[in-house]
Amino acid sequence: MFSSIANVLNKSLKQKSGLASQITAALVCEEFEKIVAAQWPEQAQTKIKALYLKDKILAVAFLSSVLAQEVKLQERAILRALNEKFGAVVERLKYVV
Repeated sequence: MFSSIANVLNKSLKQKSGLASQITAALVCEEFEKIVAAQWPEQAQTKIKALYLKDKILAVAFLSSVLAQEVKLQERAILRALNEKFGAVVERLKYVV
């Protein structure tokens, strides 16, 4: 007879023209930042920024090509961590140097 608030909100968000996918994209970008914070020193963190998620591709900006290469080496682990948390939402990273 009664529905939980979470179920009502999830249903409402799915009906609101892609709002749920936009929220998921923002959460994926935020989680990427947390993964970077856990793996690289603070100095490196200021040079890496998740930009957006579109068509299962997470665009990431780098101020250093060396850091881009380091992230490339860890790409599989990063994608695995993101997809474990959010489902299969990211297939690859796009490197913007």
